[in-house]
Amino acid sequence: MITVRKALMGAAIAALTVPAISADDHGGASAAAEAAKQRHYLMEIVGTAFGGLGKIIKGEVQGDENIPNYTRIMLKAASLAPVHFAVDTRGTGVKTETKDAVWENWDDFAARAGKFGEDLTALDAAAKSGDKAAVAAAFRATARNCKGCHDEYKVPDEH
Repeated sequence: MITVRKALMGAAIAALTVPAISADDHGGASAAAEAAKQRHYLMEIVGTAFGGLGKIIKGEVQGDENIPNYTRIMLKAASLAPVHFAVDTRGTGVKTETKDAVWENWDDFAARAGKFGEDLTALDAAAKSGDKAAVAAAFRATARNCKGCHDEYKVPDEH
């Protein structure tokens, strides 16, 4: 049986072993395609952990002991994102969920990514404290930052 801990550890290992790529490592569309794929993987890991943590905070599932595991996974995965977002995929024909606005407004995007890292650091600190009210407050702050960035820089999901 796969436990939450095993699933989280698998996601963390995947996040930490994603190869870092840059435009200098590969050329053209292949670098863009790989960057888009790696960005997607990283954001899926963050989103899955964020969703699991949200269910615990809302009381939909048990697992207070897993709160620090979720926050560490998000923090580690998010720390890899700048490498993959730095690869500009505009004009390459590669299908991506990232709007061109990321590179058109790089300073704003980078500032938001930095704030996301700060929010996750605060969320992780709250998780380590064991104060569930502090975790919930830090979770809400992080969610606001996520939504703001997604509204501006992520292509809406197709349903």
